Amino acid sequence: MNSIQQKFSGRESFIDLPMGEYEGPLRISHACTVDGHGATLWVKSGTALIVDADQVVLKNLRIELTENSQGTVAVKLRSNTVTENVEVYGQEDRGGSVSSWRLPRMIELGVFAAEKANEFHRLIVTDCACEITNNVHGLSLSPQRLMPGTNDVAFKISSLMGGTVLYGDIVLKTDYGISKRIYVSGRAAVGAREIHEQQPSAAGGSVDSSSQIDYTANSDTAANNSIGEKVVKGQRLRLKDVKNLFVGFVGENIKVDIDPYAFQLYGNGKTRQDSDLIFFGNKQSRQEAVYIDEKDGAKGVGINLEKIAEDVENIVVAFAVYEDANNPSASFSEVRNPLARVWMDEDKVFDFRLTLGLEKVINMLEVYRHKGEWKVKFVGAGFKDGLRVLCEQYGLDVK
Repeated sequence: MNSIQQKFSGRESFIDLPMGEYEGPLRISHACTVDGHGATLWVKSGTALIVDADQVVLKNLRIELTENSQGTVAVKLRSNTVTENVEVYGQEDRGGSVSSWRLPRMIELGVFAAEKANEFHRLIVTDCACEITNNVHGLSLSPQRLMPGTNDVAFKISSLMGGTVLYGDIVLKTDYGISKRIYVSGRAAVGAREIHEQQPSAAGGSVDSSSQIDYTANSDTAANNSIGEKVVKGQRLRLKDVKNLFVGFVGENIKVDIDPYAFQLYGNGKTRQDSDLIFFGNKQSRQEAVYIDEKDGAKGVGINLEKIAEDVENIVVAFAVYEDANNPSASFSEVRNPLARVWMDEDKVFDFRLTLGLEKVINMLEVYRHKGEWKVKFVGAGFKDGLRVLCEQYGLDVK
């Protein structure tokens, strides 16, 4: 596979990147227009993109540092570089002027009263004026336009039913075409304290960086079943030197049976035979590379990366609610605080919090090859139509 840098060796004036992901760093040294169609350019650390030519236009591109280094310069641009719909996780250097964003990747509102209006205030430090696009159902924000510096943002939550999980993202869009994404989470609980925070006093003062990263002041520790490092939807991790993974489903007050599934996919993104679906009726793949097991009380899927057949390109891990005649309407709504817990070689644990309701199956994550090494992408996509939709998507005939 050609590297991302090789795509720029011909010095074409228009470079059309197929949607996907590309490992950087990338240096653009000639005038051109680049349309990424939503592609992701990533590096583990350091600067992902350097533009050292005039008349460069960047469109529809996501730039990510996988080690969550918000203080690191992710892109170095010329002062006249044009950006349109470019999402950057990290700082930008424009013509030698480095931005000063201080944003968390996740704002956790914790547990709040169900069936009542709640209001939180959080300080968000921006580098420039920007508009907030809110993609969280049940949440409203004020103000919707932020000014450079420290902003007090009110997070107003409408009356939600007990057990409802608040989860989604807000996007800060600048006037010059670069955006920043922040995930928001919380949970409504019957009997929890009603939150009506006062506007914090931040005028003329500085904000300690820790207040921008950790928003857990109102969390209910007993109800929060996270123990590992938190990851969010869409996040990717390199699996360098990792040999074994186990993906388990964890939740509280689980009233339904939840079964793990894994799909082995090949170069065309499909299975080849029925045995490529690993589940309670076929508990392990060839060479025992993928198997159904249980760890610390959590049912799930184990993966031995060293045993995976060379022609397998992708392993999709899913969980589904078991349906029978006695409970045909069973769904994930009957699980409180659901999350995926991922163990890596016993010494690393990651928790992926989920937003689930009437879904019956969830594509939890994907483990896939990228340039000769394994990576994991946290998906968290739920479906109300049950397991059939995933089986058909991956080439299995369900009768």
